[in-house]
Amino acid sequence: VELNQIRQLVEDISCLSKDFDLRLMLRTKRILKNIDVSSY
Repeated sequence: VELNQIRQLVEDISCLSKDFDLRLMLRTKRILKNIDVSSY
């Protein structure tokens, strides 16, 4: 559920500013990687 919320945030903010959108995308990728590593 948290991952879906983050994705929605990125989509909403992308309309406001591209730079900020890129930063959020990087953060979400890091979070996804951390979750994948901890699951194993």
